This record gives sequence, C-alpha cells and structure tokens, in this order.
Amino acid sequence: MRKSQLDTPHIKQEVIQRLAVGESQRSIGRDIGIDHSQISRFLRRDDVKPFIEREQMRLLEAVPDAVDNIIGLVVEMKYFPEKDTKRIELAYKASVVVLKSAGIIPSPVQSQIITKIYQQNNLVPPPWLQEMLRKHTESLMWKDEEDRKSKKDKTP
Repeated sequence: MRKSQLDTPHIKQEVIQRLAVGESQRSIGRDIGIDHSQISRFLRRDDVKPFIEREQMRLLEAVPDAVDNIIGLVVEMKYFPEKDTKRIELAYKASVVVLKSAGIIPSPVQSQIITKIYQQNNLVPPPWLQEMLRKHTESLMWKDEEDRKSKKDKTP
C-alpha cells in the first residue's frame, strides 16, 4: 500500500495546524499538492481529531498573551526606538494572527473556530474569555450609544 503524503510527520503537522486555524481544505491541498478530498478524509480520521483539538486549545491558551502583547505594544509604541520597527511589526503581526485564529479579531474563519471548539467539546468558555467578550460587547454598546448621541446632537 502506498504511503500518503499526509503520513509524513512534517506535512501532517502543517495540515493539522492549518486546519486548527480554520484554513480551507482546498487551500491546504493546493499548497501541499494533494487533492482536497484527501484532506477531508484526513480530517475525519479518529486518530487526527485529537491533534486538531489540541492545537485549537493551544491557540486559545495563547490569547491572553497575545492580548497583553498588543496592549503592551500600543502603550509602549511611542517609547520604542525607530530601529526596532521590524521587531514591533513582527510581534504585532503574530499577535493579530493569534487573535484572528481565536475569533477575537474579525476574520472569515473566526466564528467557525470558537464555535467548533466549544460545541464539539461541550465546553463553557473559560472565565477570562467570558470577561474579555463581555468587556468587548460593552465597549461596542458604549460606542454605539455615543454615535447615536452625536448624530442626535448634529440634527437640527
């Protein structure tokens, strides 16, 4: 029996990581050079599912650090020497990727990731995520209220 490319450890790991962040099977298959149906069969394998779930949980665990990183960058940005621009840019991009992957920053796959993780595992979001989402929702409601008031004040 012929060995699949998906049985090669580094390819298997790459596919698992990309599936964990919600990348499409077609995109992964195209980049690796295999048909998306192979990715689909790979995804349905019982021995692969725990690895994808573990990778998704690992991403969620990184969210607080990413949030702290973003806050630190925003607060301290004015104090960084100009020559550190590349480091700042890379740290920011990495944080944004983590936040998008976890569904905190809007992206085409955001709701799929969080929803799948919690539905598949019947989980309740951890308290820190609940609090973060509550604060975000309140800030959006506050901003919406301010926008309505400013529009009301401008109308004759």
